[in-house]
Formats: sequence, structure tokens, C-alpha cells
Amino acid sequence: MDADPPTSVPAGAPTGHTALLDGLRDDLYAELDRRPALVVVTGAAGVGKSRLVRELLTRTPLSDTPALVARCRASDAPAPFAPLVEALARCRPPAEGLPPVT
Repeated sequence: MDADPPTSVPAGAPTGHTALLDGLRDDLYAELDRRPALVVVTGAAGVGKSRLVRELLTRTPLSDTPALVARCRASDAPAPFAPLVEALARCRPPAEGLPPVT
């Protein structure tokens, strides 16, 4: 998943993924009713996970609900929580006097 949602996305759901996108949107809304919410998208490399998430965020009105998107990479294996730490670090500036998270 991309760190930041794109400013523009090609029109239409990814080919063959309309039902998947609809189901993911329904799951997201169900989770939003039970704050806090977490939706995880998994799959093999190159199957369109990033595009699916971008399309979901483009098509799904979240009103004032922030969406935090993280990308997992093979290089993250030694530090499995690195994507979560990176995503959360973007939410707030570091506290004064503390070193950055490494």
C-alpha cells in the first residue's frame, strides 16, 4: 500500500475487482462502526492491492475519519512493525527532546 493516497486515480474499479472493492467498502464501513477500525489487505506481489486501496479511499466517503495507509516490503522482514511505525510517525511530529524512531 502506498504511504500517501494519490491525488488522482484512473476512473473505474481495477479490472475484475468490482465485487472485491464493494466487499472491502462494506467491511470498512462495518469496522468504522466499531472504532477504532483496522482493515488489512493482503495478497501476492503485483495483484493490485495498492490500486484497490487507492480506489477504495477515492470512492469511499470517510467524512472526518482519517485513513492511515502503510506499505509492507520484503525488506521489512527483520522489523515486522516497521510499516506501522512509519505510518504512525506521519500522524504527529516527534516530541521535543526525543530522537526519531529508527
